Amino acid sequence: MNRSDFMMELRKALRRLPPSEVESAVGFYEEYFDDAGPENEGKVMTELGSPKAVAAKIIGEYAVNELNQKTTWRGYPLWLVLLGIFASPVALPLALAVVITAVALIFTLVVVFFSLGAAAVAVVFLGIVVFFAGFAAMGQSFGTGVFFVGYGLFSLAVGTFLAWGIVKLSRVTFAALQKGLANYLIRRGERKQ
Repeated sequence: MNRSDFMMELRKALRRLPPSEVESAVGFYEEYFDDAGPENEGKVMTELGSPKAVAAKIIGEYAVNELNQKTTWRGYPLWLVLLGIFASPVALPLALAVVITAVALIFTLVVVFFSLGAAAVAVVFLGIVVFFAGFAAMGQSFGTGVFFVGYGLFSLAVGTFLAWGIVKLSRVTFAALQKGLANYLIRRGERKQ
């Protein structure tokens, strides 16, 4: 058997398929033979097996694709719908647990940043109070008053720096979370298409 006999037998064995599928399959194997070259035709035919075996494989794949496309419910293959129904007693609680965990983590981040911000504001407020208390203390002891004024200015600077850092850190953190969530949703949308 040579290449032309092989292709003729393959075409004959595929006659039950739609003409476009036959042409697609024959074209694929023509290209396969072309890539192997004329000197390797016998080797390719040995590798592929009989034209009837190749045709049976093609017809089987076509039938499975048709079955998946025809047995659908709202665009989903029937087996996927049944799998979803049978998995729901396990999948729904797991999905709920994942959502609750994600919400809890985000809430925890918000509380942590709020607490750090409140601590920074408290340090700023302490600096202001100590600064003015230092001026009041200068009447009794000049050295103590200067110490408290300096300590108040230091607290004011540290609190302001902490508040600025916490605001920057919270913006970066929540922007990264937002970007990560957006990328996840985009990738998930691309997989569905």
